[in-house]
Amino acid sequence: ELYYNDSKKLETTSAGGTLTGTWTGAGKVLQVVYSTATTSTYPTTSWTSIATGTISITPSSTSSKILYVYNTGGLLSGTVNAMGIRMKRAGTVIRTIDRWGYNTNSSWIPGWFTFTYIDTPSTTSSVQYTLEGIEGSSAGWEINDSVGTGPGAMVMAMEIGV
Repeated sequence: ELYYNDSKKLETTSAGGTLTGTWTGAGKVLQVVYSTATTSTYPTTSWTSIATGTISITPSSTSSKILYVYNTGGLLSGTVNAMGIRMKRAGTVIRTIDRWGYNTNSSWIPGWFTFTYIDTPSTTSSVQYTLEGIEGSSAGWEINDSVGTGPGAMVMAMEIGV
């Protein structure tokens, strides 16, 4: 918690934080929401929702920017010759990377997966971001193949004042 003149101005919670009062100036972080998860996703030759890549945020201004960050580990095997990623805002595709990577190794190899995007949703209503993956052939691509004790994936949405 942060106080000024005995008045609470900032409070952090497990879900992010709350700002109270007037905060002005471009470039300030206005809010952060994030989650971690252990759910795995196995993309196919059709666009497949990445279970751990979904997050919602409610911008406080129509001019705010939203910085979306996702990262996790995974595994690749076989000839995955064109892995693709796309991002949706409220069900509409806003970014597509047709060929994010590829693999021609017949054994399983670790792969680090990260995706970052900055968006201007121009709304003060709740906005949901989702990720989808696709592979160009039927091989093996496992996103957030979590074997262990902790969550492997982290997704974050950060509102930046403009």
